Amino acid sequence: MSSLKLSVASNVFGQLYIVAVGILMVPAYVHFLGEEAYGLIGFFVAMQAWFAMLDMGISPTLIRELSRFRAGAVSQQDLWHFIRSAEWLFLSVGVCCFALAVAGSDWVARHWLKLHDITLAEASLCIIIMGAMVGLRWLTGLYRSGLIGMDRMPLVNVSAVTLATLRSVIVIAVLAWYSDTIGTFFLYQIVVAIAELLILRSLFLRSLPGNTLSSFWPRFSSLRIGFRFAGAMSVLTAVWSVISQVDRLFLSHYLSLAEYGRFAIVVVAAGGVSLLVTPVLQAVQPRMVYLVTTGDLEGLQALYRVCTQLMMWLLAVVAGGAIFFAEPALLAWTGSSSLAHDMAPVLALYAAGYALLALSSLVFQLQYAHGELRRHVVGSFAAAVIWIPCIVVMAAYFGARGTAWAWFVGNLLFFSIWMLGSLKGLLSGRILAWLWEDVLRGAIAVVPVYMVFRITLDNVGERLILVLVMGAGAALAALACFFASPRLRNLWTAARQGQNIFFGR
Repeated sequence: MSSLKLSVASNVFGQLYIVAVGILMVPAYVHFLGEEAYGLIGFFVAMQAWFAMLDMGISPTLIRELSRFRAGAVSQQDLWHFIRSAEWLFLSVGVCCFALAVAGSDWVARHWLKLHDITLAEASLCIIIMGAMVGLRWLTGLYRSGLIGMDRMPLVNVSAVTLATLRSVIVIAVLAWYSDTIGTFFLYQIVVAIAELLILRSLFLRSLPGNTLSSFWPRFSSLRIGFRFAGAMSVLTAVWSVISQVDRLFLSHYLSLAEYGRFAIVVVAAGGVSLLVTPVLQAVQPRMVYLVTTGDLEGLQALYRVCTQLMMWLLAVVAGGAIFFAEPALLAWTGSSSLAHDMAPVLALYAAGYALLALSSLVFQLQYAHGELRRHVVGSFAAAVIWIPCIVVMAAYFGARGTAWAWFVGNLLFFSIWMLGSLKGLLSGRILAWLWEDVLRGAIAVVPVYMVFRITLDNVGERLILVLVMGAGAALAALACFFASPRLRNLWTAARQGQNIFFGR
């Protein structure tokens, strides 16, 4: 088991790299493929998220059961049967996803997507490849979850960085020197997806005690391990997959594929907000389960408070920059003044919504660690009943700006009304004190910094100067948030003195 300090550090580096290459390569994709083809890539991302709901809660359950196994609460034999059965289940459903994509590819290309330059045959082929990639990446996700549950974070991130380089960077060379068609792009991606599956499966099996599973054939009765927990996670996965992707689905129909491509570009940038805090959540998730299982609730509370301020530091700097610098950031990134002007409000609202969603995810971590998910299931389902129709209506009548407002307001209401109430009984001390000391104080500290720098950007037109000024603003905002977060200062002091931090035992 790696130390939590090393896990967080490797996760932050790995996720920063993945987010950076994912965002920085977008202008190159648009240059070689065009906005319409990039819209097809955005459709694939949405399609992958929709199929994720078929996970049935097994991947997060595997993380929890592996953490409990390391704490001595699950037997090795039961764990092995669970893993083998999950493999067979995921493989079977993956094959069904591919068959569904093959059967529906022509209808989707002909009747759902609004094509202009891309031919029906090429779009249909891409949709078929998408179906194959969904199945492959879905099974790959099981092995990645297994490595996370075994607390092999450095290994997870080394492989993730390598594969992200192949998937997002090397593909540019393929497009530049071989063929710059969307079909070539997806054919290359499926080769990388196969390699990713084989690599992560090998790494996961090597991390298990005994280095091998006990039987080739499944024993589906073993999936009853954590059945109630898995059922709750299945419902949550399905509900939040629909909430977070319903805007992409309907906008892909109401907008032309070229307009949808512009929307997809902005969503990639906004989604980076939540992706940057993922490493912190991934690193502390198995450790929090371990602390609950061993009865160290005092250590759990201390870890949670530090985690909150660390995550808020990332959110305040990144989301704050996306909100205040939306238009100049899009201009510097894409070089298109029309895209920057039209889509800046969409970026700001989606970034704010993703920041609030990340806070809700942080609150959820305590429920996950204790295995108490009923309240979150009820709240998520109730929110979906109201929220999803609102998103659909806003997409139909107001396009991307409408869904952006629906996303922001919905996340704001869900966090402030439901998630804060869910902390009762799980977080020792006053909830309002946690909200002020660990959440709001750092967020408020960056506002004046970003406001001043935003004013200075009004008269800047050079892209390089925009990047330098925004970088300076982000650096000063990071310092302001750091000094407003006492637990982060204590963490830094302890690290400088060589003390054991982050409960890294």
